[in-house]
Amino acid sequence: MMRRSLATFSTILGIVSSAAAQPSGPQRRCSDFGFSAEGAMDGQTYYKSDFGWSLLTTRISDLRISQRGVVQMLYVVKADPARTSSGMGVVVVKTGRVPASDVASTQNVKLVRKTAIKDGLCAAPRPFEDTSLPADVYDGYHDYGRTRYSKAALQTLQDFHMEFGPNCRRTDHDPGGLYRHVSNRASFSYSTDVVDVGGYTGFEAAVANLNFGRAARAQAAQAERPYGDRRTEIKQYATAGGVACVQIDVPVSDRGSFLRINDLSAPIVDGTRERRY
Repeated sequence: MMRRSLATFSTILGIVSSAAAQPSGPQRRCSDFGFSAEGAMDGQTYYKSDFGWSLLTTRISDLRISQRGVVQMLYVVKADPARTSSGMGVVVVKTGRVPASDVASTQNVKLVRKTAIKDGLCAAPRPFEDTSLPADVYDGYHDYGRTRYSKAALQTLQDFHMEFGPNCRRTDHDPGGLYRHVSNRASFSYSTDVVDVGGYTGFEAAVANLNFGRAARAQAAQAERPYGDRRTEIKQYATAGGVACVQIDVPVSDRGSFLRINDLSAPIVDGTRERRY
């Protein structure tokens, strides 16, 4: 009887463990978009035009498309041990235009997370509805790690970010320390210096007030050519048959439009993992 009970318990435990390791939520296949991933490259983005799917190799503002508007794109993931053993991951998609068309467009950053795929034993993503966050809060948190904001703003950030990966680290995880370092949180920044090198330390933030240092130079550059219409989206993916095609709808209005993609599960190559178009 004891052996039978243990066997039954082991079987149940195996079923629970297997279920916990599987993604839940909608996941479209590449073929659903009329896209063949056979010859597609891992970590690359493809856009759809009147002529079909093409590899994105230029700034989105230079695309030869019939009309401006929302352009459908696919970010391709192919299974690789260097990425994640579970085949699941998170992509950060940042869009906007620079310089901003008007002051009003610089005041907020739109936050979007529509999917809710539970990654293994990680906590399930919190329900989240599209919302806007004041630009100074968004930049202060992701560039400097500042948290002296209203409870409502901090709750929005808490709900927006989520756990993922084998270690269930949050998308805004940062290990801290005296020196700058690349982190998940810094990957959400619109400053390429922060994304590539890491968030600014307390010392750098202090000397920036004296108009000195890298943080001060980054602030001056952004003030000269401010970002407008910023939109940050967290896109989850789960590979099927070793492949995933992450749908990205990108607004292209004029030559100031930009797209940045940062796969938090991808390896860092040549100092960065963010792709800029």
